[in-house]
Amino acid sequence: MTKNQLKSSTAAGRSTVSVAPLVGCDISAVSYEGLTVKTADGEPAMLAVVDANGNVIAVGPGVASEAWKVAIASYRNFLQGAGYLRVHSQPLAAI
Repeated sequence: MTKNQLKSSTAAGRSTVSVAPLVGCDISAVSYEGLTVKTADGEPAMLAVVDANGNVIAVGPGVASEAWKVAIASYRNFLQGAGYLRVHSQPLAAI
């Protein structure tokens, strides 16, 4: 596995995806919790939407919540054979 590949594991209903080591964070998902982001040393972190110029558009729990909802909706479409449908959403709060 190269540095930039994702590493995932599943244990007791918890799916965890560790992002490339250079990024220094861990993103995990549990069906009843949604997405959780932590720094390399285990401190809580937040997801953000950043444009191509590096401007932060939105940040916080609302971003993680909407990302989770979009991922679930897309996966449900896939399971129903409608995986070609695009799912759109927007975080409720922006900075």
